[in-house]
Amino acid sequence: MWGWQIRADRRRALEFLRLTRAGRSGLTLTGSGRTTVTTPPLFRGVRRVRLSGTGATAAARPDARGRIRFTVDLGRAHTTQEYRPDAPSKRVTRTVRFRR
Repeated sequence: MWGWQIRADRRRALEFLRLTRAGRSGLTLTGSGRTTVTTPPLFRGVRRVRLSGTGATAAARPDARGRIRFTVDLGRAHTTQEYRPDAPSKRVTRTVRFRR
């Protein structure tokens, strides 16, 4: 939506993934598994964007259109569909910050 692309972990069961506060300064993700995010073209003319809060990646280089791609570690991917009695109830929240 609005140019943001999200790829959830393939091992992840069917469950909600929440993206909030997405903008030039960062975003917040809540869910499980390793999640790959591609931003809209927010970083045209920028050589490198420093990232904090991803759980791994420290910096990203914008592509020719000004988008960056990075992975956020939201813990182990849940293997049981959400809202089942035996489903894990704990989801991980990470706030990722962008600095030019």
